[in-house]
Amino acid sequence: MFGLFGCGDKTENGTDVDNSRNPDTVAMYKVNYDNKSWYTNAQDEYAAGEEVELYYSLIATDTDYSFTLDDGPLKYDYDEKKGFIIRFTMPEHDVTLKCISKNSMVYEAPTEEADVLLIDSYREITGTDGGDGYDEITLYSYDSDSVTMHVYHQESDSDEVETQYRVPYEVVDKCYAIIGEYKLREWKTRQDLTALDGAKLTLKFKDSDLYVRVTSEKMPEDGEKAFSEIEALLKSYIKDEYLIS
Repeated sequence: MFGLFGCGDKTENGTDVDNSRNPDTVAMYKVNYDNKSWYTNAQDEYAAGEEVELYYSLIATDTDYSFTLDDGPLKYDYDEKKGFIIRFTMPEHDVTLKCISKNSMVYEAPTEEADVLLIDSYREITGTDGGDGYDEITLYSYDSDSVTMHVYHQESDSDEVETQYRVPYEVVDKCYAIIGEYKLREWKTRQDLTALDGAKLTLKFKDSDLYVRVTSEKMPEDGEKAFSEIEALLKSYIKDEYLIS
């Protein structure tokens, strides 16, 4: 009986079977494509943590392209033979991949999409003797290459100081990468939440047509690290070369 129902799977010659890639033993998650046929090497499902690489070759010379994963910007490379190369690490949930194309030869008047809030990072120091204050950094859409960054600083009873910068759009991509790494979209559904003493940290970010707001009053154990990484990233773009006079 042990030979029939032993703990491990074996082949006929007694060799152990590797079930690490068996869909019955590994959690698989779905990719919802806008059109799966547009992508080469596309599969319906991937294991969490798997490195996904897709190719998009339907490229017109008068069209600009961008890609989003769960409505967050997604970086991509280009190869003359394969077209756009799209890479991402599969998270532990289903995702939606979209291609956004825009005819670059057609004039478009400015729309209300300019000056849309993308990221808002806020840190308030509380409970100190005369040292209370706050720092806030926001990113607003400007154009395809850059965003406007507003930096606010206030100490104790002094007046708020605001400084504005025009910074590369890459900072948005990097912020969303951290948001994805620490799974901020899932914080409100988690049970292992704690609160931070001595400071109040909040982060608000645009997620599709909605906004997600997370706070240090309800965060996972490593939540403060997520806030600090985004704050440090934003502060690294506070440079004279980006200053708006």
